[in-house]
Amino acid sequence: WEGEGGPGGEESYSYINLLANPERYTGYAGEHAHRIWSSIYSQSCFAGMRAEGGGECGGTERRVFYRLISGMHASISAHIAAHMLLDEERGVWGPSLEQFRARLGTRELAYRVENLYFSYLFMLRAVQRASTLLSAFQYNTGMAEDSTTHHLMQQLLAARELAGACPLPFDEGRLWKGEQGGQLLAEMQGAFRNITRIMDCVGCEKCKLWGKLQTLGIATALKVLFASADCGGAAPGEADPFGTLTLERNEVAALVNTLERFAASIHTYTAMAGQLADSEPGSARAVGAADTVH
Repeated sequence: WEGEGGPGGEESYSYINLLANPERYTGYAGEHAHRIWSSIYSQSCFAGMRAEGGGECGGTERRVFYRLISGMHASISAHIAAHMLLDEERGVWGPSLEQFRARLGTRELAYRVENLYFSYLFMLRAVQRASTLLSAFQYNTGMAEDSTTHHLMQQLLAARELAGACPLPFDEGRLWKGEQGGQLLAEMQGAFRNITRIMDCVGCEKCKLWGKLQTLGIATALKVLFASADCGGAAPGEADPFGTLTLERNEVAALVNTLERFAASIHTYTAMAGQLADSEPGSARAVGAADTVH
C-alpha cells in the first residue's frame, strides 16, 4: 500500500502490485533527478554532528546514515543497469554494460559497492533481530497468497544459512548514545521524514514507488535495531528486548522487500562485473562476499 497526501492533510492509500511494477530503467534522469539525490544526501548531515566552527559534519551515526543512503542508491543503479530498455520499438529489455560501468563498474566507484554490501548486512541484521515479531505477525490480507506468504516468512527466518551469513557490520549498541544520543536519534527520524517528502517530488511514479518503499525499509530497520536499550538482543527465556515495539504492515512489507532488493542487486553486480571484466581486461573486479567491506 502506498500513501499519498490528500486534502486537509489526510492520507489516502493505493494498493500496488510490486511484481507488476518491477524496479528498472524508466527514463527519469537529468538535472531534476540529480537535484533529488543531492537533496537526499544532504539529509545525512545532522545539525547535532556539525563540528565546532561550522566545519563538516562527522560522527559514526552520520557515516552509517550516509552509507545506508549510498547503498540504496547503488542498489537502484544496479537494477537500472540490469533492466534497460534496449529497443523501444520492439520493447526489448536487458542489461547494459555501458550503464553498469558508468554507475558501478569502475575502481573509482568501489565505495558505492562497499556501501551496498554494508546496507545489505544492515537489513539482514534487522530482519534477524525482528524475527520474533515477524514470525508472529498476522499476514492476513484476505488474498489467496496469505498462507504462502506466512510459510515463506517462516522459511526465511528459520534458515541457518541466513544466520551464518550475517556478520556484525558494526556495533549498533554504541550508536545514538551519550549526551547527544536522544537529539541525534530525533534528527535521524526527522531526516527520514524529509527524505520521504523529497521522494514526493520525484517526477516518475514508479521511481517514487520504489524509492519510498526502500526509504521506509531502511527506516524500519533502524527502528528495529535501536528499539531496545542495549541493542543486544535476548537469550532464550529472557524478556523480549523490544518491549512494546510493534511493526505496521507497510513497515514489514518494506523491510522484507528492501532486503530482497539489496540482495538481488548484489547478485546483479557480481554477474555484471564479471561480464565487464571479460569484455574489458583490466577493469575493476567484483567486490565479493569474502572481501573486507569497511
